[in-house]
Amino acid sequence: MTKIAAPKRVADYMSVHTFLNGVRSAVAPFIAFSFVEGLPIRWLGWICAGLIVLATLILIPDMRFPARKHPAPLIEEVPD
Repeated sequence: MTKIAAPKRVADYMSVHTFLNGVRSAVAPFIAFSFVEGLPIRWLGWICAGLIVLATLILIPDMRFPARKHPAPLIEEVPD
């Protein structure tokens, strides 16, 4: 289920993925410290719990109907 890129476009997808991970790694601590500084810890806990629930709810359609949305993954033989 993880192979969504065409074989010739894998490098393009990976370069975008790597770039966005780098941006997230550089920006996330500054955002987190500004939240910690400006919000009570109880609010931060509720916000984090809400985001976890939201992420779980987003995945429910894929858990209920996995075969309908995604074709079977491609399996490539790797020579020894």
